[in-house]
Formats: sequence, structure tokens, C-alpha cells
Amino acid sequence: MMWKIIDSEEDWALFIKPKYKNKQGQWNTNWQLSSVCPGLKWAWSMLKEDIRWCIGSGEKLSVWFDTWIGDNPLIDMVGNSAYVSENEKMKISDILTNGIWNIPFELNQIIHHMKLPDVGKGEDNLIWSGELKGNFSIPATVNKIRIKMPTLQWPRYIWNSFLHPSIACNVWKLVHGVYMDDALMVSKGYEMASKCCVCENDQDRMIHLLRQCKKKHQYLEMELCNISSCSVNLLMKSGDALSIKVH
Repeated sequence: MMWKIIDSEEDWALFIKPKYKNKQGQWNTNWQLSSVCPGLKWAWSMLKEDIRWCIGSGEKLSVWFDTWIGDNPLIDMVGNSAYVSENEKMKISDILTNGIWNIPFELNQIIHHMKLPDVGKGEDNLIWSGELKGNFSIPATVNKIRIKMPTLQWPRYIWNSFLHPSIACNVWKLVHGVYMDDALMVSKGYEMASKCCVCENDQDRMIHLLRQCKKKHQYLEMELCNISSCSVNLLMKSGDALSIKVH
């Protein structure tokens, strides 16, 4: 919608522009009592870096506040100097003579190191540098402003058919820190007697259960030994069955 407002000459766009622009023709950054203004300010902050102008007659374009040379408006480079204040309403058409650049000395001192753009014919055209052909595109805009998070690897290991949903949910809670143990409940003001459900020697805390509980580690070692024994027996039986089949 913001792009349509900037580029359109329809009545509704012509109504909105002066309502939310300052006397220099720039979008207001000050607070206004409006439900529309915050959205327009946000949209402008996202779009302005990629807005460029192809110069035609130059009658629409401000020398200081529009991006017609370089990557930013000149006002961002020179600031509100005395020369800018005296020529605040200067348009591009004021520094063109029959389609040829006629740069005043003071302005030339500012932009002498920059390459002047080509001057076309007809109206000034707004282009969007976020797309190769200069056409505004909603998908390309969404892709530019969206926050790209890194791809997570661990979800594919827990949200799987071989893992029970209740176990997967508990793992997810641990990863995101949204689990609730006795230590957290006590910190929130609950009064309760708490002890580890495995060793019964410490408070029921997630850090203790996962890292510090010695009895839990003993149980895990016993289970791993049992699993290893079962695996060895299974492999031996499979080998015997294979040898019998071969003979």
C-alpha cells in the first residue's frame, strides 16, 4: 500500500500524502494521533533504502530529499547547512537546462565526486532497486524484510514417529527452557518440600537430575550394559542362524 501511495496520482493517494508529509514533502517521523501513521512510518522505513528515481523532467524531485544520485538523499550527506536552508525547495528541474545538467557551483562542490545520472524524457519514474527490473514486488519485499532464522537441526530428531509424543514434548520443553521443576516453583514463591525422585538427597532440580545425580548415572550405566548385552546376544543368534542356513 505504501508503494501505491508514493507512486499513485489517484485522489485517495493525493489526500494521504499532504496529511502525513512535512513541508519538504517528506514523510513525517514525528508522532501523530492516527491509527494509520505508525503503519506508514514502518512501511516507509522498510522501503526507503530501495527507492530510486529515474529523472525525466525533474519537476517532482527534490534535490535534497529524494534519492536521485547515489544511494541516499543528499540531505543525509550534507545535513541542514546554510546553503540547503536557502535552497530548500530546489527541484531537479531547476538544475536542468533543456535536459542537460546545469549544476550551481555550491551544489557541484557537494556532488563533484559522484556520477550524474542520465536524464530521460517525460515524467520522473519511481523504481525499486530491490528487484532486478525495478518493478515493485510484494514477494520480493516480504523476502527482504522478513527475519531469517537459522535452520534448526534438532527438531527432526524429536518430532518423529519412533519417539513417543510425550517424550518429544518434554525434550522440546527442555530445549526452550519452559519446563517446570520444584526449584522453579520455589523461586516463584511456592512453599514445598522437595527432593530428587532418584537419589532423594537433593532438591528436585533439572540441572541436578541431568548432570549431578550420581544414582541416575549408575542406573544409566546399568541400562547401557543391559542394552549392550542384548545386542551381543542378538548378533550371536543372528550369526548362528546364518551359519546354519549356509551349511
